[in-house]
Amino acid sequence: MRKWLLIIGVFMSAAACSTISTPPEPVAENRDNPNIKAGDFSIPASEQKQSFSAKIYVPGQVKANEEFVVEASLENLSDNDFTMAHAAKIFYFIIKDSSGKTVNTFVMPEVGITRPFPARAKFAETYTYKLEKPGHYEVTATAEFAIEDNRFQVKTNTAGFEVTR
Repeated sequence: MRKWLLIIGVFMSAAACSTISTPPEPVAENRDNPNIKAGDFSIPASEQKQSFSAKIYVPGQVKANEEFVVEASLENLSDNDFTMAHAAKIFYFIIKDSSGKTVNTFVMPEVGITRPFPARAKFAETYTYKLEKPGHYEVTATAEFAIEDNRFQVKTNTAGFEVTR
């Protein structure tokens, strides 16, 4: 019995010593598209700039003191299915006046929502707001989400609109 225990122990020791550890994958940065930022990417560097797209839509003209709706969309342009995690919503919206001053406050609970993000899928969210002062404004949104341990920030285009009396 001791002989078998000794043989098994030798084999287990040899197996433990022969384990090869692989170095971590290099961190890739997306320098081609300034609208996509992440600490790491699980997506090959050649596909990063084509993986996600974000767009924003707003009416060209709205009336002062009346609610209007801004819509932002995030699209998975890749052929890969992902599981994404995000706060209560995916997008953070920012509205600025003609002098560049932020005129809205956008607070969102950091609830950890996890959902599938299939290949070629698109998610859209809306934001309802009301402005009192007539003038020219611009709105942008940033999608903040994570896939595995990789955090992403994808900014939309900037959309201008007029607030009239």
